Amino acid sequence: MKNKTGKDEGSRNAAASWILAVLFVAHLLWFPVSWLGSAAGLAWENLLSVQGLRWYCFHAQDMLCTPVLSYVIPVVVLVGALERSGIWNVFRERMSVGRFQLTYRQRRALAMSGVFFCLFMGAVILSVTGPVPILLSITGEMYPSPFFVALCQSVPVGLTLSALAYASLGGHLRGWHDCLSVLYWGAARHAVWIFVTVLSVWFYEVAAYVCGGDADGGLQWFYE
Repeated sequence: MKNKTGKDEGSRNAAASWILAVLFVAHLLWFPVSWLGSAAGLAWENLLSVQGLRWYCFHAQDMLCTPVLSYVIPVVVLVGALERSGIWNVFRERMSVGRFQLTYRQRRALAMSGVFFCLFMGAVILSVTGPVPILLSITGEMYPSPFFVALCQSVPVGLTLSALAYASLGGHLRGWHDCLSVLYWGAARHAVWIFVTVLSVWFYEVAAYVCGGDADGGLQWFYE
């Protein structure tokens, strides 16, 4: 099972590396393509012009710090936590064999981690339905509100902490250092997807500027 898991992981990372390489080359091609399109009379912005270079340098930091990463990074961390804690293999075996093959200690750890996740999400829900709805908007509405904005981060955080609880209680990992590795395992093994996200957003922003003249960026609607 470990060999199969490692093979699948290697295939996913190899695919991500190819995607990263294609995005990088396509990103560099925007410079000559924008110049050719502008020279051909198209209503395109020229990245090699003074205005184009100023726009590119001015927005480089914004594209590297894209808010899209606030959704991708928690997912990457969650996937690594599920893999490192052993929960990923537990459900893989459940799907292949048809039943859970767990020791008593692992079953108890899985049940307690499930209870922890329910309590965690219950506390999050109480923050908007309780007597003092602290995560609602100022007007008392659900959207837009801090609860709605942070929901996509709260669920991965709760699942990651539940995976940490399973790894600690189930004996899958020994020692506090190994248990804490659950929190950064995904970032260490799947960081390539973070770079894929950054280059994807960067490519889209440049395309929106070159083809549409959108100086504020094509994902401005998402940021708002």
